[in-house]
This record gives sequence, structure tokens and C-alpha cells, in this order.
Amino acid sequence: MHILTFDIEDWFHTFDKAYYGKVDEWEGLSTHVVGNTERILDFLSAHQLKATFFWVGWEAERHPALVKKMAANGHEIAAHSFYHRKINDLGREAFRKDTEKTIKLLEDITGNKVYSFRAPGMTISKNTFWALEILNVLGIKYDSSVVAVRNGWLPDTPFVFKQHGVSIKELPVPAIPFMGMKFIFSSSGYFRIAPFGWAKQKMSRNDYMISYFHPRDFDPDIHRYISNNPYFKLRYRVGANSCMKKLVNLTNAFDFINISEAVQKIDWDKMPVVSV
Repeated sequence: MHILTFDIEDWFHTFDKAYYGKVDEWEGLSTHVVGNTERILDFLSAHQLKATFFWVGWEAERHPALVKKMAANGHEIAAHSFYHRKINDLGREAFRKDTEKTIKLLEDITGNKVYSFRAPGMTISKNTFWALEILNVLGIKYDSSVVAVRNGWLPDTPFVFKQHGVSIKELPVPAIPFMGMKFIFSSSGYFRIAPFGWAKQKMSRNDYMISYFHPRDFDPDIHRYISNNPYFKLRYRVGANSCMKKLVNLTNAFDFINISEAVQKIDWDKMPVVSV
């Protein structure tokens, strides 16, 4: 089972201190999110694929027509916070308000319930398990905010979180230790810089795989700040020219579905249960 997802955020929704949380400055920055996302939608349409789109609420508020278009085309609309802040930087009440605001906005735009959530920075971990109870109250049934290799005791295949009598079905993102990094070989910048044959081989060894990408992964023409910073140029631009071609090759090699389809195919009674 291979699952295809996209996190809809702009190039400045990173965790670099130059832009992180500086909402007042975002309005003055050039945006590339619409054109890059339209390119993704064209690709999915041409290949008859359905994906899950995790929207940052700040972007959805500015581009409701694009959200509606996705939903009308049969893609799943999911929540990715409102201001793209890590859970551990918010705290309980701020997280609840942020997530509730995002879910309500997306549901108002599409007229459909939102059932899936992904935390910015994949920040559901032992220090933020309290967020699961809040997600349950807000109607979230499926989460994809865990990178198992960062929390070595958690499964790297689908499992069920149990907390205080409630449950959330988790679709973790597999990764491997590689040169001192947690290398998420199926997704985003890691996929951009990895040789395709190597990434394909790693993915072939797993019966379960989830991939996520951002619009910026396919855009080599992003802000000069990144161009002038060697680390961020490596992290956000290297491989962008060829990333769409690699994605085409990837979807030709494997059959991809979205989260809403995947959760119907998984026998959850046979999946591990993790009580936290």
C-alpha cells in the first residue's frame, strides 16, 4: 500500500527563524503556492490519481477556489494547522484553537467533514501526545504526524493510538537512519536529493509506504533568501528541477491511493495498539 499526500504551504512556511511564525511579514512576500499546486493537480489528473492535501489554514483562507477545485476533483482535504507552527511551540489551548480554526475553515469551503490531520514538523511525539485527545474532540479520525524512527518504540506501519478512552488511527511516515539523519526517503527534500533508483529500492522493501511533498519541492525558482543561504539552498532547492519527473517515475512504479482510501483497506483490528 502506497499513499500519496501533499502539504499545501508556501516556501516561507519553513522552520527557519527568518520566517517562522512571522505572520505579519508573510503578506509582503512573493507567493508561488498557487502555480505550483496547479501543476500538481494537472499531474494528478493526467495520471488519474487521487491524493490527500493537508492545507495550512492561512493559505486556504487566501485561496478558497483552489481548495474547492481539489475537493471537486475527488481529492481529500485535510488539516495542517493554521499558521504552520509546531505543536510543542503552541501548548494545549493554542493548539486547540489553531486546529479548530483550520478544520472549520476547510469544512466551510468544501462542505465536507475533515477527518485527517498532519502536524507541522511531524511533531506528535511523547511530549505532545496530549494533542491526540484534542484531535479526537475536533473530529479527527486519522493522523499522519509521526516519523517512527524519531520515536523508536512506535511502529513504522499503521497503528492505533489509545489515550484516555479515545483512539486515533495513525499512518506514520517511515524513515531510516542515514549518515546521522532521519532520512524520509519517500518524501519531500529527502526524495529530491536521493538517487531515484535507491529510493525506489527502499520503497519496494515495504508493504506500507506514505509519501508527502510540498509545492515548493517542484519549484527551483524560490526566494533569493534561500539562494543566499547554502544550507537552505541544499535543503529546499537541490533536485527541484527533476522532482516532478521523479514523481512521475515513482507513480509509474507503484500504485498510489489517498488516506481516505487507505484507511478503508487497512484491517485495523490487526494493527498494533499503542497506549499513551
